Amino acid sequence: IWQSPPTPFVNQQKDSSNMKALFVFLLAFSLGSVEGLDIVNITKNWQVTPTQLEQFVAILPRLQNDTWAWHWGTQENTIRWDRQGYIDQGELDWYNNNAAGMREGGGFYVSLDQTDSRTFGIFPLGVRIPKGSLLYPTSSDIYLVRKALGILGKTSVTLVELTALGRIVPFYDLYSSTWIVIHNSTLLSNVTLAFRIPEFKVEFGTPVSEFGYRGDMLDSMKQLVNFSESTAPFVNSMLRHWSLVDFLGPLQANRMRLEYGNGIWNQIDIGSFNRFHKILTSTLAELPSFVTKIGRGGFWSSYLVIEDQIEKVLPFVFTSLTGRDASEMWREEISFNEGDTKTKSYTIIDAQYRSIQASPYLDVEVIEKNPRNGTITVKIGHPSVFNINKFADRLSPALRDNITSYSISKLKTDGTLRRELNRKMMKELVSQLYPSLQIKGKSFWNTNTSNFFRDLGRIQPFSTNNYLMRKAYEKVAAKAVLSASNSNSPLEMVPEFSSFLPCYFRFQSDAYSDMWFNIRSAGLRLVSKKVFQPDAPIDYFASWSNFSTNLFTFSKDKIRFDPPGISYLKNKSMVQLFDRDLPGWRETISQDMDIIVTPTFRTNKKQINDFASSLPKLTNDVWTYYWGDPEEVLSSDKKGVLVTKNKRVILYENQLSGMYSVSLLLPLAVLFKEGTTCVTTSRSLNLDLSFIFKAPAVNLDDIYPLMTNRPLVLYSGQYILEDNSIPAKVILASRLANFNMPVLVANMFEYGLNGNWKAALQMRNYTTASLEMIRHWTVLDFLGPFKAVAMKLDYGQDFWKHINSTKFERYFETQLNFIENPLGNELGMMNSFGNYLRIDNFKWADLVLNATLKLWKGLNGDEDMFREDPIWNDGYSDNVTVTQSWFKSSSNSPYLQFEILETNTTNNDYLVRYQHPNVFNVEELFKKKVISNEMYSSITLHTPSDLSSNDPLRKKLTRELMRDIVRQLLGDSLQNGFALAFQGETKFFQTLERIQPFKRDNYLMRKLLKRAIGFQASSTGNSLPEPFPEVSSYIDENALYANEYSFASPFHNILKVGINQIVKSLVASPDYFSGWDLLNYYAVGNAQCSILFDQQDRRLIMERKMVALFDKNCRNWRK
Repeated sequence: IWQSPPTPFVNQQKDSSNMKALFVFLLAFSLGSVEGLDIVNITKNWQVTPTQLEQFVAILPRLQNDTWAWHWGTQENTIRWDRQGYIDQGELDWYNNNAAGMREGGGFYVSLDQTDSRTFGIFPLGVRIPKGSLLYPTSSDIYLVRKALGILGKTSVTLVELTALGRIVPFYDLYSSTWIVIHNSTLLSNVTLAFRIPEFKVEFGTPVSEFGYRGDMLDSMKQLVNFSESTAPFVNSMLRHWSLVDFLGPLQANRMRLEYGNGIWNQIDIGSFNRFHKILTSTLAELPSFVTKIGRGGFWSSYLVIEDQIEKVLPFVFTSLTGRDASEMWREEISFNEGDTKTKSYTIIDAQYRSIQASPYLDVEVIEKNPRNGTITVKIGHPSVFNINKFADRLSPALRDNITSYSISKLKTDGTLRRELNRKMMKELVSQLYPSLQIKGKSFWNTNTSNFFRDLGRIQPFSTNNYLMRKAYEKVAAKAVLSASNSNSPLEMVPEFSSFLPCYFRFQSDAYSDMWFNIRSAGLRLVSKKVFQPDAPIDYFASWSNFSTNLFTFSKDKIRFDPPGISYLKNKSMVQLFDRDLPGWRETISQDMDIIVTPTFRTNKKQINDFASSLPKLTNDVWTYYWGDPEEVLSSDKKGVLVTKNKRVILYENQLSGMYSVSLLLPLAVLFKEGTTCVTTSRSLNLDLSFIFKAPAVNLDDIYPLMTNRPLVLYSGQYILEDNSIPAKVILASRLANFNMPVLVANMFEYGLNGNWKAALQMRNYTTASLEMIRHWTVLDFLGPFKAVAMKLDYGQDFWKHINSTKFERYFETQLNFIENPLGNELGMMNSFGNYLRIDNFKWADLVLNATLKLWKGLNGDEDMFREDPIWNDGYSDNVTVTQSWFKSSSNSPYLQFEILETNTTNNDYLVRYQHPNVFNVEELFKKKVISNEMYSSITLHTPSDLSSNDPLRKKLTRELMRDIVRQLLGDSLQNGFALAFQGETKFFQTLERIQPFKRDNYLMRKLLKRAIGFQASSTGNSLPEPFPEVSSYIDENALYANEYSFASPFHNILKVGINQIVKSLVASPDYFSGWDLLNYYAVGNAQCSILFDQQDRRLIMERKMVALFDKNCRNWRK
């Protein structure tokens, strides 16, 4: 790649003076300053000198020409980045820390190819890479890489180390011929929406397959209005066209588009459509809480309350859809042909007829048999009090006996009785459908979902438009489960046939989903184009013609929307339409045919049995291991059999191989005895499959689901199991003598410290050690980590006796409450951490203040939250020693007023006391615009003498001042869409410490609020304890941020060790203080510390003499 055009990357001769200037600039930018640095910490265990870094930079190649790279991302991120023109280091660090299985580890991925990063999203960003940029040639020059790393004392680096290095030295990591990963924000200082760049050649409105990407199109479309209000009419119109497809069904929608064009709207019941459209376009926030809360943990999870669906969710959907009272929801009278009064009969084929006969819910009356074309004309009846024989066992004995106690004539003549019994019957028949969906660990879309909606169509339980009820209910459920609106039930592609198809008639749902996704993505791009090109034309029917393709697994033929095809659709003559356009469809659904696996491969039971009998067996006993959540692992251990959420289980011979595959990790040992039947996937297996099934290409995945007794499958060191009766023994792995319990990393897929807390809580039902370990983690916050360690060493087993137990218990319970019940809505944290918040600054401030009051009440039990009197030194009686640099930094703060009591000329330290904001020093606060004009006027109406002598007035105004100053601080903190993110979070909480706004417990209140926001946001930094709360008011802001950032690793390790101890408690006694010794190594800014925690250190910590502590333990920390 270095020699072949058109790539812009080449090795160049470097001018040494220019390289040194470049190095100093880059390093200064990354580290703040290189002056006085002896070493640079790349990671905790990797230090280098500036000279080494200079030599490393000198050997790297540079870019010969300016070029562009491309990143496809979400709509909101891409447009936000375009508007700000850069991506800052705070946001980039989120990508650095969240590798999520990426090939080159953490970082921001771009590509020189314009389309191959489409899997990241649907909107393209251009990243300008200027001439002269540093390159790290991972893919093209391994010898140069080794030579460069050798300068830094390494022969190779891990992905984590490479990310850390790239964060300090701004280079582009070219790890393949086109792919680049970026770690330093200086390389993202010029970003632009790709559609603005002439070199970008991808057509704006072209629908492209995004493969694994499935963003919420509805949400993305609505967000466009926030970027340009002029797009609102186009957004609303496109959304209405999307809803119209669901309203009519895809085939009928396309048929009516071709028939009527824009006049399609005159052909529908616009009132019904508008109500349907409103449901489909409602956001989660607009849905009632009883809908959204059911979705947590899986809409159809084991704790699903069927009564909630029947009594709350379905009535909500019905009322929203019809405008009628929920008491009118259930059907009262007999129904034929799906309630379609215009359709007197259906023409179906024999396979459909047999399927209808087999259904407990459908009665079929043959009107005419047509042997010439193999069809049957029928009238189809749905459940009513007149035909309960087929479904009587699905009714409660009480209702069944009640109905059968009346004669048919009585039911015909007594309308009130008949309607009442039909309503009760509809309710019971729908209720008994739900248990089929309660598959442990499965959400709304499991193997029975299609059957659920098909049977809902067969029952026809609702008093009006059952198709729209099913569709709207499906959409509401999708929002509750997935927070998304892209779901499309595979049976609703042809709603005219939903009730009349055998279970195994498989619509090609994945192909349909891709097709529908592409149609929506095309519409989204077309409307988005209006943001940047207001005069661009727009076609609301973009790509609707694609609804003719890929309908079924058995055929790649298309539905032809020619005049005869349109006529068939209009008359719902689906048999004639399919006979004409989809050859072979009848054979596909015939129960008499062999099993159809793919369009080109059929088999039968004999071949499958022959295959099963030819399989080999294990030649010895094999122990395998499975990592799962506590409930399934401990239940399996107790019962001695596998009890897992998923039917298919993957096990490993290697004890640790599966430990990162689930969110909480407990190990289960599973024994397979010699002689167990197994399948070893290999080339020889493919040959055997081809021989037995007499087909050129047969896939095990096609055959395996068809086998009655499914064997063990061996694949690349994995054992795939779908029959839990096969294992000979199942036991908690920790009980085995040869099992070495590793240090666990809990909740790998919920990055950050929060995962460990939540993982520990999940263990609460299985061991008392869970809450006890959380108590020990919490006390690190409660006291401050270093003070906690000092007290533990001083008091040993009596540690807890020296803590304010009443206050600690309130703190612990308050924290536990918001961990389990995040204050998301109260805090205004929309979506997840770092997302662009579209909310008024001070509306958000009021939300946070309300949430803070909840925390105060939890901690103190009253609502009198704000301070009433002046306060000095963070509320401590003793004065403090500060360094000259600390004093310089903090004395500029409008929130602190310092008084120097003594100067140490040797170290240039000051002994000081400092006062926090109060009604006597509002002038400086007002000048710096940190209080409102109204607050300033309210206070300055009174003289200082009045305020001194009038206690009630002073206290009242002080309370109001505290609230006002915090509200202003919050409002100012919500900038560029980021709420307390990254270093902004550190600055906010340091300022809160300087204000000391609360009546008491200011440190604890800050910690509670910080953790509440952290747990809502799932961010790493927000969940860290403060390493030195004693100096938070007056330490330099950048140093405080560096301290917290460097503290992440040791504290994270404490949590990991703690999780390990919780797991250990299942078989042995845990050590709750385990890992606390990890706190002795620490960084103050860029200085390395090794706190000895000897008697002198512990005294300095308890006396808040942090300068003396750092002087003793931290080399060169003052620099």
